[in-house]
Amino acid sequence: MIQNIINGITSAIRDTTSSKYHSKDFVFARSEYLRARITIISLIFVVLTPLWAIFDWFLLPEESRPVVLPARALMFIGLLMTLYFSKNYEKSTKVNLFLSGITLALPALFYAVVLLSLSFIIPHSLIGYSFIPYLLVGMLSIFPFTLVESFILGIGLLLQLFSGFITGLAFSAESLQSL
Repeated sequence: MIQNIINGITSAIRDTTSSKYHSKDFVFARSEYLRARITIISLIFVVLTPLWAIFDWFLLPEESRPVVLPARALMFIGLLMTLYFSKNYEKSTKVNLFLSGITLALPALFYAVVLLSLSFIIPHSLIGYSFIPYLLVGMLSIFPFTLVESFILGIGLLLQLFSGFITGLAFSAESLQSL
């Protein structure tokens, strides 16, 4: 009986850390879940990105536009590409895993570009951008990743929480609250 419990625990740990031992049915279902989430998240961003650009135009200072708007356009194009590839390569688990990472990475990279390029130009808080790391953590939670896959993507997201070191406000109340 104890051996069965140990085997069950070992199997559960192995299944949550790697997809190597997953059954073909489970791999197919997981791939389909990934593709569905890629499609939904990318579609939401594709629809909302142009709308948010309007807010950027009116709320951010004029000197920020040469950085924010092209970065937003690149993110938009990247998300359109994820929609295209998720539709045309829907059966490939590896492609869906890659596209899931891209779906999370594009908004993260956009945030990093905005933060790095504008934090020195604009002395005040970037309106509407401080929520992006939390949005990405929420998005990470809806994808059926193994622990290793989640860890890899999560490290990238955690690095954004250390953005206070870039702006020189690492130990401010706002940065500590975010961390």
